[in-house]
Order: sequence, then structure tokens, then C-alpha cells
Amino acid sequence: MEPSYGEKQELPDTARLASVRKGVEWFFNGHFLVDPSWKTEWLDKYQGDGLMPVGPSLPDDAADGDGTSGVLEGHCSAIDGNGRQAYRYWMRNDVQGEVSMTFAVAGELFGTDSYKRIAANLADFSFDNFRDGPRDDPQSPSYGLLSWSQTNKGTYYGDDNARSILGLALAADLLGNPKWDRKIVEAILANYRTTGVHGFRGERLLKEDLQKHGWRHYRRLDFVNPHPHFESWMWACYLWLYRQTGYEPLLAMCEDAISRTMKAYPGQWKWTNGLQQEKARMILPLAWLYRVSPTAEHREWLQFMVEEFLRNQVACGAVREELGDASKGSFGRVKSNEAYGTEEAPLIFDNGDPVADMLYTCNFAFFGLNEAARATGDAGIAEAAGRLSEFLTRIQVKSDSVRNVDGAWFRAFNYRNWDYWASDADAGWGALSTLTGWIQSWIVTTQALMEIQTSYWELTEGSTIGRKDGDLFEKMLD
Repeated sequence: MEPSYGEKQELPDTARLASVRKGVEWFFNGHFLVDPSWKTEWLDKYQGDGLMPVGPSLPDDAADGDGTSGVLEGHCSAIDGNGRQAYRYWMRNDVQGEVSMTFAVAGELFGTDSYKRIAANLADFSFDNFRDGPRDDPQSPSYGLLSWSQTNKGTYYGDDNARSILGLALAADLLGNPKWDRKIVEAILANYRTTGVHGFRGERLLKEDLQKHGWRHYRRLDFVNPHPHFESWMWACYLWLYRQTGYEPLLAMCEDAISRTMKAYPGQWKWTNGLQQEKARMILPLAWLYRVSPTAEHREWLQFMVEEFLRNQVACGAVREELGDASKGSFGRVKSNEAYGTEEAPLIFDNGDPVADMLYTCNFAFFGLNEAARATGDAGIAEAAGRLSEFLTRIQVKSDSVRNVDGAWFRAFNYRNWDYWASDADAGWGALSTLTGWIQSWIVTTQALMEIQTSYWELTEGSTIGRKDGDLFEKMLD
């Protein structure tokens, strides 16, 4: 396996379009869409209780599903002596929504009806399987929320909900089907009503606590959590629904939360696997805040965060990872040989290591930079997004011998050595992991949006979501 292009190799004019096509075909190369013919033998067997959902890769002749049974996560980093890379057999909701978006966009771009059917089936699968039980009971404080996974139905990550919602909303709009409209609005409001007064929700909510305290308890919480990885993309959902409905409290909450987060930068920011990923996650809500409230201050915030992020963009377009204050990090550099591979970890050990991360940073920043460039018309931001696009086009995996990685993006890339190489210390998501949702979906979708010279915001301007659902605000928010 190797990158699709060399660092200085001239790219054909059709390279980005080919990247999108290859990126979609990868789902079939790896047979990640679950098919009933192998579900019991492979998915059910290796998913287990979800604690270690890892097993051998599917046979090359495995059947491809059509989305009605969902989509797997992707590869973990483990590779056996025969060069076969293990799969993660876990069913997560965020992945379903994100991949639905990607197939909808690709279906629109290429005029492929089968892609659109897969997108619709994944949307149905997401709501049928992750909004069941108390999440579908209007009297429950969990009403409208989307479960983390099939094995963790009572765990609710706001960020996972946000990415699923964004994916499902774009898919619904492109498919022209209003059947999911109210459920998407309910999902946003379910998160909104369990968010504190200043717009911070925390890392996650658990079923037991939510059922015990009720949603109003969380809505009244007075706390601040400047941790963009977990908080910021739900603000993007609120801003998008504000555009759709004009419901002022959504905008007010986002202005409060974003203002506090910007004032806390960088010294008080919490970070997960690196500080650079936190900067990456802030670009999208800042771009959309400027869309709905184009003040000089909001423009300055956006420009400042983009510039802070792009300090680490190098000549080839890659964006170098960066660690922050160790006291604020959830998963910092590995502390010892014994600790290597025992918990989550960054791809680098020291700032300056020439490594880009496609799982936590470049993927989300790519989407955000395109939204920011289109929102502001800023040529500098557009140029940076274009350079990142070219870098991602170049490093897309090419393999004639291992079909299930052909067309993928691995988590790590060392741009100095021009190879897939970095610290493999992360226990769940090592250097050579792939992810159908977080990585593949946002890169492919953004490549497609840039190919047709548009943004998510512009593409969904005619969305019907929220336009006729005003009654839900009264029903869910009293």
C-alpha cells in the first residue's frame, strides 16, 4: 500500500473527483455495509458486549449490504503476519448518520441512485436502532436523543449526536424526503434541553442520571467547559436550527458559549488527544455564527482561530499535530514503555513531530475551513482549504494487494517521510486505523462539496427541516 500521489507529483485536474469516487468505493472494497448473509457469523460474533469488538477482516468475496443493516466502524491498527488488518465490528450511531451523508452527497454528485438508496436506508437504520425505547417516549427525559452504540444504548455523547445529526440533516435534504425532519429537530432539541445555561453540556450523559434527575436539571446547570472536542459541533447544530427556525434562544446560547470559550483560549482549554484538534473543532461553529450574526467581533473570532490552527499547516498542505498544557489534556504523551498501548494517546510525543492526524484534526478542520471560506469569501482561508484538499488527495491509500484499504485514509501520516507512520500507542485508534464515519465521511463529503464549489450551509438553504416543526419547541421545552 502507498499514497496515491507523491508529495511533489503533479495532480491531474480530475484528482479530487477521483478521490471522491475512490473514497465511496472503499466502503464496498472493505464490505463495511453489513449484509444479513454474514451478520451473525461476523458482526454479532465479534461485537460481543462492545468492550473489544475486534476480529479478522471480512473475506474478499463477502456480500455488500445496502444500508438496511447499518455500517461497520472500519479497521483497527492490528495487522497479522499475512498483511490482513483487523476490523472493528461495532455499531455506532454517529457512523450511521455520517456515512448516510456521504452516500447522499456522492449520489447527487455522480447521479447514482443506488448510493441514494443506501443513504436513505442508513438514515432509517439510525433512527430505528438508536432512537428506540425511552428515546422514543415523549414523556421520557431521554426523548429524541440518539444512543452512542448498540451495546451502550444509555450513553449519550453530545458530539456523537452532533455529527450524526449533521449527517442526517444533509442526507435528508439531498434525498428530498421530509420523513426524518421532525426526528432531526427532536434530536437537536433533546440535546439543547439537556445543555446548561451557558451552552455547555459536558462529555456525556448517562441514562441512569438522566432518568433520575430529569432534563430540566441539566438545563439549569451553571458551569463552563471549554472543551471544543465535546462541545462545539453541537453549537453548530443549534446555529443551523436557528437559521431554519429563528428561535432566538438557540443563538443566544451559542453566543454565550462561544464567547466564553474564546476568552478561555488557550490557557483554560481542555484537550483530548491534542490541542490542535480542539482548534480544528472550533472553526465550524465560528463560521456558522458569522453566517447568522455577521458582526465584526464574530469575524475576528473566526479569523483568529483559523490563523491559530493554520500556524501548523506546512508546505504540502498537511497540518501538524500539537500537544497542549499537560495538566489540561485527557490523553497526553505516553509516560512509559509499560503504558504504551494501554489507553488513548496522541500520534506524537513532542511538538514538532511531522505527523498529521486524519481522525481528530485534519478531517474536521477540512470541513470547517471550507465552511469558513464560503461564509467569508476570504481567499486566504480558501487557499488553505485547497492545500489541505490536495494533501488529502495525495495521501489517500492506494493498494493493489489489500483491497479493503484501497481508497481509505489512515489516521496517521508522516509528511516528512511521506509514509503512514506515527506513534501507535493509542489503544483503540492506532496509526493505521480507519473509520467509516469520522475519517472517511467528512473527508469524502468535503472533497465533494469543494468539487461542486459549495458548502453544507449553502446546500441546505432550502431544507424543510424545522420549517413546519415549531410545535416541538413548546412540546419539548415547556
